[in-house]
Amino acid sequence: MGIVSYFGLKDAKPEVVRLASIYTSLSLFMQVAFVISTTYYLIFVAEALGNNDFLVGMTYVGILVIVEMVVQTLFDYPTGVIGDWLGQRYILATAFMTYAIAFCLVSLVTTTTPFLLLVLIYALTGFAGSQQSGAMESWFDNNWRVTMPEDSERKEYGVFQGKIGMLFYFANT
Repeated sequence: MGIVSYFGLKDAKPEVVRLASIYTSLSLFMQVAFVISTTYYLIFVAEALGNNDFLVGMTYVGILVIVEMVVQTLFDYPTGVIGDWLGQRYILATAFMTYAIAFCLVSLVTTTTPFLLLVLIYALTGFAGSQQSGAMESWFDNNWRVTMPEDSERKEYGVFQGKIGMLFYFANT
């Protein structure tokens, strides 16, 4: 069973299949990469903050996650507006660059790293998350509307999104 039959795109135009393939590949790669990296990222940071004691470091990681979520919440709407104005692909590009900077900075973390540097790293991650949060779905939705005008009731779109959601849950386990 190929991507076309799994997603219910048997009668779809080649442009739709290409769009679905790009979205599926990129989304699944991001999902798997972030699930794996953030698991080890969290353990690495907790051990560095706790001077190689994971449980002590987890208290500080809790504070850092709060910082990340506050930054993401504050910038989620404004970056969505900017994405509507500039285009989602530019927002996605800056999100991935911001993630790259944050991940590079975290690779420099040691037990002597100042806590404020970690606050900056988690704030950068939150900012990248705010950029990426709706831009990918919005990009796909806008392109779907252009390439599939005959799906005005969004039935095929709903089937596709349901199947992609199943893949995401599978990838997270």
